[in-house]
Amino acid sequence: MPGMDGWEATRLIREISADIIIVAVSAYSYESDRIKSLEAGCNEFITKPIDIHLLKTLIKKYVFK
Repeated sequence: MPGMDGWEATRLIREISADIIIVAVSAYSYESDRIKSLEAGCNEFITKPIDIHLLKTLIKKYVFK
């Protein structure tokens, strides 16, 4: 995103609502990126290539509470 990274966008979204589910998706699997994403307010962190079974599990976790 021009002018804003995902962490900043997440923090701004969290100012609006704590109920929106945010899943960070990254091509990097660095632990520091996962931690930074969760600290910014993401609910989950997954890496590319996306594991479809993991994604389905996350969707079920948050949509079908």
